[in-house]
Amino acid sequence: MASSCRIFVGNIPYNATEGQVKALCEEVGPVVSFRIVTDKDTGKPKGFGFCEYRDESTAFSSLRNLQDCELNGRRLKVNFAANEKSNHHPIGLQAAVDAAATMGLSSDALTVYLSKMSRNQLAQMFSEMKGISVGNKEMAQELLLARPQLNRALLQAQIMLGMVTPQMMEKANMRPLPNV
Repeated sequence: MASSCRIFVGNIPYNATEGQVKALCEEVGPVVSFRIVTDKDTGKPKGFGFCEYRDESTAFSSLRNLQDCELNGRRLKVNFAANEKSNHHPIGLQAAVDAAATMGLSSDALTVYLSKMSRNQLAQMFSEMKGISVGNKEMAQELLLARPQLNRALLQAQIMLGMVTPQMMEKANMRPLPNV
């Protein structure tokens, strides 16, 4: 695992300063570096940049918390930088099985399915669910109530990505989920 993690930040308003965007990124956690990409001929911003965080968990937090965040009238688009190759490979069966065990469950079809997803895809799943819940809270509630396996998939993916630890579950007094 890399010691730091680069995040692509797109749809940055052209009137936003590097300091403004960096300050927004720092609301998630400590930023190692940030830069807005500029046109080499004109020196004008291209509307995207890259933020480097110290660790993967802070980077994942930025994907959850900065996606569609408004800055100067525009909604930011956040994703792992393209050169973060490890984020585009399947996360693997062992991580999925370990997450299921943390939840008090055995390996099943959902575990196998999640194991074939990349870190990027798992993060995108959270981004989509956040978009639904922010845009239409009632629809999100109906979806989660009608599809309990989605709740389980979201929690299991968070454990797989290290966003939720067994200690956090214990501290929150979470009980293992029923098999669905």
